[in-house]
Amino acid sequence: LQAASGTKGGSSGSPVIDVQGRAIGLNAGSKTKTASAFFLPLDRVVRALEICKSCFEPGPSGSPGVWEAPDIPRGDLQATFLFKGFDEVKRLGVKSDTEAMVRNHKRQKVETVGMLVVDSRVPGGPSDGKLEPGDVLVEVNGKTVTHFIDLEDILDNNVGNKVSVSIVRGSEMLAYEIRVENLHEVTPNRFLELSGGSIHALSYQQARNFSTPTGQVYVADPGYMLSRAGITKHSVILSVKGKPTPDVETLAEVLSTIPKGSQVPVQYRVFSDRFRKRQSLIYVDRKWYGPPTVWLRDDAAGSWHQVNRYLFDEEKSRKELEAEAVHKTKKAKVAENQASNEGTGAGNGVRGNGKVPEDPKEIIAASLLLVDVEVPEVALADGVHSKSFTGNG
Repeated sequence: LQAASGTKGGSSGSPVIDVQGRAIGLNAGSKTKTASAFFLPLDRVVRALEICKSCFEPGPSGSPGVWEAPDIPRGDLQATFLFKGFDEVKRLGVKSDTEAMVRNHKRQKVETVGMLVVDSRVPGGPSDGKLEPGDVLVEVNGKTVTHFIDLEDILDNNVGNKVSVSIVRGSEMLAYEIRVENLHEVTPNRFLELSGGSIHALSYQQARNFSTPTGQVYVADPGYMLSRAGITKHSVILSVKGKPTPDVETLAEVLSTIPKGSQVPVQYRVFSDRFRKRQSLIYVDRKWYGPPTVWLRDDAAGSWHQVNRYLFDEEKSRKELEAEAVHKTKKAKVAENQASNEGTGAGNGVRGNGKVPEDPKEIIAASLLLVDVEVPEVALADGVHSKSFTGNG
């Protein structure tokens, strides 16, 4: 909805009232250099209000009632759609008979002037491998869908179930069964507090912006320990000390086994260069900040609760160090046996000259190292842009 109301900033989310005092829309935004404002319809708002009203249980005569925490599911396919006119969807492959069928579908006696087109979909989501950008939506569960309101209504009523989606792709009609996810499940409701910083699962909104899977370990605020290692905001942590960290709990468990004062390698990437993995060294400091702590949001109470503190696990750390020592000893013995076989010509895979063929990747990997340089303030020369440098060699 659009109107020349001259809405000012800061009023987003407020109701739009007509001259008779009736709410007719939800303020969504405006253009600062014009009087144009944009409003959202109230269909989803009315649905949420009805669910909230159903959670009220009146008490006995003279006593207040009881409100239960409402659960308002929001269906989502992890895909975004745009509304395009019929002239545009024809160029995407919609045939005349399909257009005629859609035109005959009138919503609330209003003629249809276009169709919904897939704009993007999140990798790893329920629509991945099924919907593609440029697909034109025709039907959902056998019902012609040409408006966002109808699509949202079907998805909200089928959370956790599969829906049949019919699309046009390059003049070919295709149908897929796609599971409807609850939008709240791909919206973070917990975070990891680490050295004054905040880390949580990558939300659907951010995953959509950067075209990457949801749930990854996302650095919202690096805090002291990560910022000292050069890991900035909006980074995704992939592994710590060679161990993959698919979620914040795994990251906290790995950090709880590392002794104070240790320096361990971290693999991460940033969205500005998301196809290249980066390496850094973090210095584990527990002197000024508490242990890694996971906080959970309580929507009913409107507060955050501490659910787990990952204290340093000395016993687990000792076992991991012993396992690493055994692994290094085995590798050293294998290397020693290979070296002895080179001189005697024994063993499998011996060349004609008596040498055992070596894997070039193993040779290169054994010679690589990560250098972390901290230049003292008194030694900084003019023109040196930083006192911390990290690089491979």
